[in-house]
Amino acid sequence: RSSGNRSRNRSRGRYIQIPVTVVNGTGVDIAALRLSGASLDEWGDDLLDGEIMTHGTYAELLLNVDEDNLAWDMQVEDTDGNSLEWYDIDISDMPSDGFVIELLWDGSEGTANLLEDMTQLEGDYSAVQ
Repeated sequence: RSSGNRSRNRSRGRYIQIPVTVVNGTGVDIAALRLSGASLDEWGDDLLDGEIMTHGTYAELLLNVDEDNLAWDMQVEDTDGNSLEWYDIDISDMPSDGFVIELLWDGSEGTANLLEDMTQLEGDYSAVQ
């Protein structure tokens, strides 16, 4: 995959806006966060828009989601330029009024936990300042 603008999806599905809270439990500070539909070959634009998302914080995003394409890939880049990637994050069972993606990294493998709300998190997290 390459960074940059994501190719337009030619699907005729209807787009909806879903509030998503992304939680950084990776152990690294995130300088960029990009999404892509699982069927696309390029990453989308940086959703953090220059903000740094330190470990232990969360960011609230509003995503435009195509109802016909509910599997997503996610890439984060740390402040040293290293990237972590998660593939085929299936959001089809998540509520359309918002949900949480908790990103975890154990040094060799990443996990993206999908939660209905912040009360399901085990750790304490604070908002990105």
